[in-house]
Amino acid sequence: MRLTVIRGGDSPEREVSLCTGTAVAKGLRELGYEVTECDIDALISGALQQAAPDLVFNALHGGKGENGIVQGALEIMGIPYTGSGVCASAMAMDKIVSKRLFQAAGLETPKWCALTKFRHERIADFYSDLESWPVVVKPAGLGSTIGISIAEDERALEAALDQAFELDDAVLLEQHVSGREVTVAVLDGTSPEALPVVEVVPNKGFYDYQAKYTKGATKYIVPAELSEDTKSALAQAAIKAFEVIGCRDIARADFIISEDKIWLLEINTLPGMTETSLVPKAAAAAGISFNELLERIVDSARLRGKGPGIPGLRRDS
Repeated sequence: MRLTVIRGGDSPEREVSLCTGTAVAKGLRELGYEVTECDIDALISGALQQAAPDLVFNALHGGKGENGIVQGALEIMGIPYTGSGVCASAMAMDKIVSKRLFQAAGLETPKWCALTKFRHERIADFYSDLESWPVVVKPAGLGSTIGISIAEDERALEAALDQAFELDDAVLLEQHVSGREVTVAVLDGTSPEALPVVEVVPNKGFYDYQAKYTKGATKYIVPAELSEDTKSALAQAAIKAFEVIGCRDIARADFIISEDKIWLLEINTLPGMTETSLVPKAAAAAGISFNELLERIVDSARLRGKGPGIPGLRRDS
């Protein structure tokens, strides 16, 4: 098989994507695949036509690579690819849309409201329901905690909103929930499978971009030290979120555990895939090596093939 790893792009997460792409390409070559790498800063259609891959391994993060735009281009070109399809990618990337879907499915998520530069949704209701400060401010369409702030009062909230609106036209306000931060990866196959729970413990403060990508800034406990009932509940919630969005191949759901209550924050359809990223850590705890993880993702995408299907929906469902 000829595989092309697409990476880089023009999102704020470009550097993270380059690291993922390098690790993925190395692993795929070790598995014996013929691998080319494509930075989508280049003209993607021309680059892929020249590479003529049997399958694209999507190693992009954020922006066009994660919100369904690149997936749509690949669908038009008839090139199979790893990861979620057009609709699922767009819905998961949009924190406001995914919140609505999670709530409709009965998944517990912190109180929230949506703001745009032109109108505010339920802002009065949000303030009346707000149990206490602080409030988390998130650009609706970015990942890797980019642009996220925690506002301790209304004055800080104004500054946080100004910062968030510089990055996105829509912003999510969310009640801050204190507790243990955990993440659950879901690996697709004949049916979605939850990998062991990973607990994320920043050395100080908020698990922001610096805490994620600075070596030694965060401790990871794999598997997390939780009761079997809590692990089971997290696995069920992660798989449900995966299926509600319509994810494929691999995704990672992020949670807060607070006073024995599980709060779903979001789901990431293109999680980091370096050998030190959270998903490979969870896979290793399940006895799955990094290269085996890549092989399973490729196999899942390959089985879907190039047959007809609705972008974003599982073709085997």
